[in-house]
Amino acid sequence: MVFNPFRLIGVGLTVWTIAVLGCGSSFAFWFIVLCRMFVGLGEASFISLAAPFIDDNAPHKQKAVWLGVFYMCIPSGVALGYVYGGYVGKHFSWRYAFWGEAVLMAPFAVLGFLMKPLQLKDAETSKNKNHLQAGGYVSYNFVIGAYSYWGPKAGYNIYKMKNADMIFGAVTIICGIIGTLSGGFILDRVTATIPNAFKLLSGATFLGAIFCFTAFTLKSLNGFIALFALGELLVFATQAPVNYVCLHCVEPSLRPLSMAISTVAIHIFGDVPSSPLVGIVQDHINSWRKTALILTSVLFLAAAIWFIGIFINSVDRFNGEESESEKQRRQEQSIVTP
Repeated sequence: MVFNPFRLIGVGLTVWTIAVLGCGSSFAFWFIVLCRMFVGLGEASFISLAAPFIDDNAPHKQKAVWLGVFYMCIPSGVALGYVYGGYVGKHFSWRYAFWGEAVLMAPFAVLGFLMKPLQLKDAETSKNKNHLQAGGYVSYNFVIGAYSYWGPKAGYNIYKMKNADMIFGAVTIICGIIGTLSGGFILDRVTATIPNAFKLLSGATFLGAIFCFTAFTLKSLNGFIALFALGELLVFATQAPVNYVCLHCVEPSLRPLSMAISTVAIHIFGDVPSSPLVGIVQDHINSWRKTALILTSVLFLAAAIWFIGIFINSVDRFNGEESESEKQRRQEQSIVTP
């Protein structure tokens, strides 16, 4: 009997669809919180399997670009959420926003049960771990998560933005698409390796942090939008490289587990605590400009962590590479063993 991971995706998306319907039908705060938890549970079913599937089926010289296309859906989805939620909530009801999502997702849940069984490349257990990828990704997601939650409110209070949701949504979707695709394309062009991925991660995040930080110091709305857009363009260029590292720092058979651990880490230590912590900071200092600057500074930490990764002897487990120390250890073991 062949195990079909796509069936697991179908089950997860079914749970997601039912949970979203529950959100739209909520009658109390505790109920919508419970439904939101099940939304995350359903989402987790395909997060761990989609990237390894792409990694196996993408052309060798276009793996990063293909990953970039996939992860482009995150910023574009968040941006469309701003626009979609704001429009539906204003003209109809917030409940219809949830119900509409459920209807759109239902066909994909059905496809999960009908798709051909997914076959992933297998290998032996790996001892190679890359904590720097996760550490930098947590810091990165800490900022991005808070931006998505507090960004429109901060923009309205600092620059008196009208339709702040629409403005942030437009900037995010344009920069998210261009930045994510560019990051994957550049990594493929310079040859996709773990050290090169870390170079791109640290460089793009550092420059993006400078632009975003400077943007929040300006008094001009137009100046803010221009610099913040450049910053987001660079920051989103990290999506393909960071997930390339996550996939290739372990043996192929452990890629779903690696993606799962990375996803859990960036949410538990990143975007989940960042929004309430930013709210606490804002309540304490009562200045959205200072709060935004403090938050953006965390991107420099992410850049620093990824910069260290350039100098770590990382082995691409997907391609079956061995470091010199591993080769020497294997040779010594073959000599000692009779």
